[in-house]
Amino acid sequence: MKRLYFKFYRFVNNEKNFPFNFWALVLFNALKVFLFFLLYNTFFLNFITNSSFIDGIKYSFVYMVLSIPISLIIYLNPLEFLTIIYNTIEKITDWFLLKCILFFIRK
Repeated sequence: MKRLYFKFYRFVNNEKNFPFNFWALVLFNALKVFLFFLLYNTFFLNFITNSSFIDGIKYSFVYMVLSIPISLIIYLNPLEFLTIIYNTIEKITDWFLLKCILFFIRK
């Protein structure tokens, strides 16, 4: 577990992975929210509201999905958000084009 955490920490702090390290942090935060609400619903709210475990998973998923745009609004201003979106699209298309060119060169 320590090794996995160390790899994640190195990935997030590496400047070479610029837009993807931000998205990794956002998704990691969403996963933490999902697990927190899953445990909270399982051990506390399901007994009070007399709902099922599946309902608790559904509510946890909804809270996770809602936490992603809220965290983006908190962390970034609109110009930074557009810059990160642009950089992400640029890196993905560069990677895809490089793979396509290498595929056709090899044949």
